[in-house]
Amino acid sequence: MKSAQEDQYLEFVAARAKALYRSAYVLAAGDTHLAEDLVQETLSRVYVHWKRVARADSPAAYAQTVLVRTSLTLRRRRSTGERPIGKMPDSAAAGPETAQMLKLSSSAVRSQGTRALNRVRALLGDSLSDLVPH
Repeated sequence: MKSAQEDQYLEFVAARAKALYRSAYVLAAGDTHLAEDLVQETLSRVYVHWKRVARADSPAAYAQTVLVRTSLTLRRRRSTGERPIGKMPDSAAAGPETAQMLKLSSSAVRSQGTRALNRVRALLGDSLSDLVPH
């Protein structure tokens, strides 16, 4: 990008970043990290097409559209993954046990689980009790 165009882009970012963040925060349902990611992705896409964006009637509206489309794309990708449930099950789910799924013996799963738990305890030290609700 040429220097004058780059300066123009930087002015645009300085003027619009806060407004984009506010919109992203709403689109991300209050998730600040996701909102920051949305703004970063939006500004990078705007940067790539800055020549066209700068000539648009409203570069701010263009950026807002990019933000919404980026959010929708991310939501579609996430919708194919895990889904939250309202209540945790009281017991293990029916079906194959962990050992069968991992193609290990039950004792191997237990010993690896124990080693992993001991490692977590060693890394967290006494702060582990702070993580457990009282």
